[in-house]
Amino acid sequence: MRPRTLLTVLVLVGAAATLMSSPAMAKPSKTFSVSSGERAEADGVIPITVTRSVKSGFASVQISTSDGSATQPGDYTSVSQTVTFRGGRNTAVVNIPTSDDSVAEPDETFTVTLSSPSAGYGLSGSSAQGTIDNDDPAAAPTNVVATAVSSSEIDLTWDAPSDYAPQWDIYRSTVSGSEEYVTTVTTNSYNDSGLDPSTTYYYFVLANNGIGPANQSDEVSATTDDAP
Repeated sequence: MRPRTLLTVLVLVGAAATLMSSPAMAKPSKTFSVSSGERAEADGVIPITVTRSVKSGFASVQISTSDGSATQPGDYTSVSQTVTFRGGRNTAVVNIPTSDDSVAEPDETFTVTLSSPSAGYGLSGSSAQGTIDNDDPAAAPTNVVATAVSSSEIDLTWDAPSDYAPQWDIYRSTVSGSEEYVTTVTTNSYNDSGLDPSTTYYYFVLANNGIGPANQSDEVSATTDDAP
């Protein structure tokens, strides 16, 4: 019985080795990948690079886009196409059209995805991100009001513009038209304390989204109360 048992074991081991080395079980050695791209919206396109790992022969892969915080057709134009490689070429650039507007907004993103690679190819990086950078300054804040609440404090309030303004720069002076930077806040109000009594202070507010030149509000003023 021992010789037969040994033969059985050898047959099973050989079959397992054959199965493990079968091409059907191996991962593809040739792959496609896609890289992220980023541009300002005024550039008009975001270049997305598709790369294949082997620089020979004919191969193709499908690329498509899908919405993220950026949506088509308002922010970009959707793409669904076949990317073809021939000969020794191993990279291809797909330009995703973007829309340029005059509205300040946060940076926005969409997704690019690869699918349906040629026979014998796999996907080592099947998706990436396109980023549309805002390049518009925020509109100026409106309805700025300065109110003296004591001999040492003036409170400011204002209305935010309809577009994107994540923070506000406060400027102040005791001379009209000579305001200098005081601080930056993230809410549309500011309590200015530590002021001198019976003094008129002039202010304006800048809407700041990191894109200059920022748009400033009208100048306002208020006079602190007399000292107690």
